[in-house]
Amino acid sequence: MFTTYFDATDWIQSIPAPINSQAWASRRRQVNPWAQWNAYLNQVCLAVCLANFKADFGLDIHSLDDRTNDRTWGLVNGSVVTVGGHRLVLIPSEVVDQTELEVPQEWIDIPSWAADYYVAIYLMPDMQTLQIAGFATHQQIKQSGQLDRSNRSYHLSMEALTKDLNLLGISTASYSSDQTRAAIESPPPSSDHPSPNLDSSASAPLQNSCRA
Repeated sequence: MFTTYFDATDWIQSIPAPINSQAWASRRRQVNPWAQWNAYLNQVCLAVCLANFKADFGLDIHSLDDRTNDRTWGLVNGSVVTVGGHRLVLIPSEVVDQTELEVPQEWIDIPSWAADYYVAIYLMPDMQTLQIAGFATHQQIKQSGQLDRSNRSYHLSMEALTKDLNLLGISTASYSSDQTRAAIESPPPSSDHPSPNLDSSASAPLQNSCRA
């Protein structure tokens, strides 16, 4: 693990051709163009992070099973991984110069989906590269972010993100969920916008389907 400041903008990874090809092929498991592109971006992001986080940051991360990931990517942007007893959600975006981190409301307001940390990642398919922009806690997003009810997402200024990636490893080793998560008072209201069911059968896999 790094013991000195390691700026997020310094972490740039090439997307290996096999990862790109596999993600492009598996996108066909989705039923509409939005979900197909969302699945492609998230699978590339997840595979590159799984391959590099342990070596680069000392983080031994585990992902959900493929079936659960496919179902999630058909609904919202983001991939959940676990590091020890902590949950991280990787949020990829193609907009490199974006000013806000946008997190689907499901990842914040559904208790069984909520995570400790949310990692903003720039993914540039044309250049076949991926870069971390920084990370924030659930508490930060819930308390300081703005909820856009029209598209059911929280927005947090990129300036509020932690850029020292060494702190991500330190935080997952040192802090409990009580220190990273805000209270969740109630599930989000129903909407015509596609979202997972809020009953236990729908949300439980996001808690219990992690694999190495």
